[in-house]
Order: sequence, then C-alpha cells, then structure tokens
Amino acid sequence: MATFFVSGDDSDGAVINGTEITFLVPDGVIVSNSNGPAVTFDLGASGDPVGTSNHLVIEGFVGSATFTAVDDIGEGGINNSVTVSETGMVFGTIQLDGPDVSTSIVTNFGAIDGGAVGVRLVGTSGRVVNAGTISGDTSGVILNGVSSSFDNTGQIFSGVSGVTLAGGNASFTNSGTIQANNIGARLIGDGGQFVNTGSILGGTAPTTEASGAYFEGDDIDIRNHGIISGEQNGIFVDGADGTVLNQGDVSGAKEYGIFLTNSDNVSLVNEGTALGRVGGISVGGNSAKVVNS
Repeated sequence: MATFFVSGDDSDGAVINGTEITFLVPDGVIVSNSNGPAVTFDLGASGDPVGTSNHLVIEGFVGSATFTAVDDIGEGGINNSVTVSETGMVFGTIQLDGPDVSTSIVTNFGAIDGGAVGVRLVGTSGRVVNAGTISGDTSGVILNGVSSSFDNTGQIFSGVSGVTLAGGNASFTNSGTIQANNIGARLIGDGGQFVNTGSILGGTAPTTEASGAYFEGDDIDIRNHGIISGEQNGIFVDGADGTVLNQGDVSGAKEYGIFLTNSDNVSLVNEGTALGRVGGISVGGNSAKVVNS
C-alpha cells in the first residue's frame, strides 16, 4: 500500500488515481479548488480496478468553492474511505457515489461544513461514523443504499434533515446530538434498527414530516432511551410489523409524541414519556399491540 502526502498548499485540487493508496493532508496544509472538488477519487470505467480501496486522511483543510470537497468520478471504484482527524476541517460535501456494490466509509473526528449536504454516500453497506461536527444547509448526512450504517457520538446540524438512511436494513445509533429544522432523523426502507440514547431534535417546519424521528417502511426495530422531539410528532412511523420501545422522553409540539399509521402488527411499548398537544400516542393499523406503563 502506497502513502502519499501533500507537502504544501494546493489550490488546484488533487486526484487519487490508483488502488490501495493512502493520501494524507497533514495538519496546517490546505487543499482547495475554485473550479471543482478539492480531492477526487478517479474510479475509472466499470470493471476497471482503478479506484479501489483508497483512503483519504484529512488532518489539515480541504475545501472547494463549488461546495463539493471530496468526490468520485467514473464507475469502477469500490471500498474507498475518508477519515477527518480532530484537527481536520472540510468545507463542502464529502460525496462518494460509486456503483451499488461499493462500500464507502466516512469517519469524522473533526469538522465538516458541507454547504448543502455534509456527507452523502451511495452504495451497499455505506458507513458514517461521526465523533465530531457535521453540518449542511439541507442535510447533515445521507446514506442511500441497502444495509447502510450510521453511528453518531458527536453533533449534526441541518437546515432541513439531519440524517437520512434510505435503502432498507439500515443500522442507526445515536448517543450524541442531531438537530434539524424539519426532520431530525429519517429511515426509509424495510428492515433495520434504530437506537437512540442521545438527543434528536426536529425543527419548526410546518409540514407533517416535521418529526424528531421519521420512519417509512416495514419491520423496523425502533428503540429510544434518550430525547426525541419534533414540531409535529416526536416519532412518526408509517409501516407494519415493526417494534417501538420508548424508555426515554418523546414529544410532539403540535400533534403526538408517538404517531403510528398503516402499522399492522406493530408492537409498541412505552415505558417512558410520550407527550403531544393532541395526545401522547396515536396508533393506526390492524392487530397492533400497545403497552403503556
């Protein structure tokens, strides 16, 4: 495995073109681009091994005037990853959207200011681990692919949606803070698990989706041991055959603490607090089981 590092500031961006390369941006070094991504993974054509298993490590500053800090081009690359250290700063989106079989990983201990979107990954089993700060005007984190995973112990802020996992069989874990003006966290697709021991705060947008946590899909396991709040509902679930366990505090400013719709055969156990202006809990569906203690 080859390791390359930038020894001086680069205002024309950098391209990673190869396989199993570690590219280091050291502390105090700036990599930027006024006309495109600051760092690009060159993935080559479909079936081409170029762009496989490369790793970008950011200890300095990476940014772009076009608001895409890290991007990939082509179709062939898989298993590329980005790590932002505690001293690292990123201005612009980290966007890795290789083929469906790609497993992209972003690990952040520093600060990512994405402009529109902080981190966007496309592909099977994409993973984001955040122990720093991620922000985006429209989205903090988007993972679009089956079996994506998200683990947050840091802070995520967004003007619209904090975190979105779409594709099904997702894994979501939060022990930090997620705050957004519309939806705090959203899982779309069947299957998967959601565990919150931190704080998820949906904002003041006047839409029915303006919830702390929003779920659309069947057979999702939802467990809250922390705080979830939303302008409309605290937890909103549209789907059957799942489970909801609340042992924390859930609140909806204008509607319900917990709102279930189309929730056939859903099991809901509330051992915490569920508060809403209209009511604490609303269940719509056949054969749903509710235990409120």
